[in-house]
Amino acid sequence: MKKISILISDLSGNCVVRSNPIAKVLERHYKIEIIGPMFGDGIFEPYKDEFDYKSVLLDANIQLPRLSKVKKGLHGMKWIADSITGDIIYAFKPRIITLGIGLLAKYKRKLPLILDIEDWEAASFYTASFSSKLASIRFDSPNHNILFNRFMEPLTHLTDEITVVSNFLQKRFGGIKLPHGADCDLFDPSKYHRGKLRAKYGFTDEHIILFAGTPHPHKGLEELIRALEMLSSDTVRLLVVGYQTEYLKKLEKKYDAYIISVGPRPHSDMPGFLRLADFIVLPQRNVPVAQAQVPGKVYEAMAMAKPIIATAVSDLPEILDGCGSIVEPEKPEQIAEAIQYVLDHPEEAEEMGWKAREKCKAKYSLEAMEEILLEIFRKYE
Repeated sequence: MKKISILISDLSGNCVVRSNPIAKVLERHYKIEIIGPMFGDGIFEPYKDEFDYKSVLLDANIQLPRLSKVKKGLHGMKWIADSITGDIIYAFKPRIITLGIGLLAKYKRKLPLILDIEDWEAASFYTASFSSKLASIRFDSPNHNILFNRFMEPLTHLTDEITVVSNFLQKRFGGIKLPHGADCDLFDPSKYHRGKLRAKYGFTDEHIILFAGTPHPHKGLEELIRALEMLSSDTVRLLVVGYQTEYLKKLEKKYDAYIISVGPRPHSDMPGFLRLADFIVLPQRNVPVAQAQVPGKVYEAMAMAKPIIATAVSDLPEILDGCGSIVEPEKPEQIAEAIQYVLDHPEEAEEMGWKAREKCKAKYSLEAMEEILLEIFRKYE
């Protein structure tokens, strides 16, 4: 059986969200090893028990002299390269730790190299100041080097195959579109008791909107909360399941009456949180980073038959065509109107949710991903 070496740029962060369902699908047919650095306290909490990871600590906060940090970074990258024992390399994100190391292994050891692109990594190059670009050049924290990420972009054509998550990225890089699928057996609403879950977390008559993930400005949470302020109902609350970022702390301070935050939870808990929620809102802003991305949580919400409201950014209108509500980005008044409509038409909202589940099973399940991945990887068996 062939082995696939999956290279992740940061096992401490949400980089593992994209690779997780893909690795699970590939594991059905191949041996898998997942290799990468950690830049935090450990493996990304929601996914830390999903696989046995090969990791090396490259923490930029360690108190070392500058030169020692550079040496540590280079040593860590060499460790990653030496840890590759697979027959095929699948690098996630066009970064120096993944694509760079993958290319070295491809040419030195004659291994096929496949690259997955889920973000436009070089986007910040076009907006950052010259001084910011220079200041970002650090081997102790190579993932966020603006110049490094821009330098890696033209090297993407040296790979054997490319998979991408969105139409935006496919237009820019070519390759095969690989939607971020959901496990429709795990994310099955019939397996979870809504009343018991709501009682467990202390919810009674509230209407709960779930946000799961790492809060950042481009995800539009502020527009969503402003929409909640506009509603006539005073029982709608935003439940945040994710890391306590500085952005979230600012929102909590300003809008504490609307936000309930429970911190990060294991990914295996997410079906339960989705089941207790009333509906999902994905208020992405119309900015380059959001245009390139597709939030993976949209597919899990679809699998759980949730009514979904989303902004017309990236592929969301295509994904939710016929089974969701689309509004213009950065228009809180439109989000408020869509939320009110869901509250006023619960039967119609429920029907849309079930349509979303059926579409997810047909087009965005692990089985749908499996067909695409096998078509790619069987070329290299």
